Amino acid sequence: GHPLLAACLDIGRRAIAGNWTLSEEQEVPGPTGRVPVELRASGLGADEFVVFVRDIAARKRLEAETAGMLRREREVSEMKSRFLSVASHEFRTPLATILSSAELLELYRDKFDPAETQEIFGNIRNGVERMAKMLDDVLMIGRAEALVPVLAARASQAESLRRCPDETIADYVESGL
Repeated sequence: GHPLLAACLDIGRRAIAGNWTLSEEQEVPGPTGRVPVELRASGLGADEFVVFVRDIAARKRLEAETAGMLRREREVSEMKSRFLSVASHEFRTPLATILSSAELLELYRDKFDPAETQEIFGNIRNGVERMAKMLDDVLMIGRAEALVPVLAARASQAESLRRCPDETIADYVESGL
């Protein structure tokens, strides 16, 4: 017999035997390959049952897409955490240089000759410039990240326009979208 009919008979008989409603997912052969279906069976009497069969391929695709998006979101979150850890470390190095140089000047400024003092000020200046560059890089990454949803929306609009008839595109152009 047909595999779907066999699955329906099996779940229907089990529903009668247990005197309950059963629901399960199975994959059955279809015209283009295996098709996920939900079978729900209830007994109607000693030897009668009803089985509802629902194609759940779209739901399964959405579940897989959602799982993929969640996985990518976790990966992005982990990358952000690693980035913050590295950035934090990278900020500490110039801060330590700035702090130690400032402490040297504070404690021993009268013992340094002008060349040594200039070298210490150079260390402070280099540390500040390095931190400013890193901060600019972090801000640029944030701005680029903020553009992703805007670019996705524009791409979606472009795809919608591609599928529209010419008169609808003219309406879009006139409305300024």
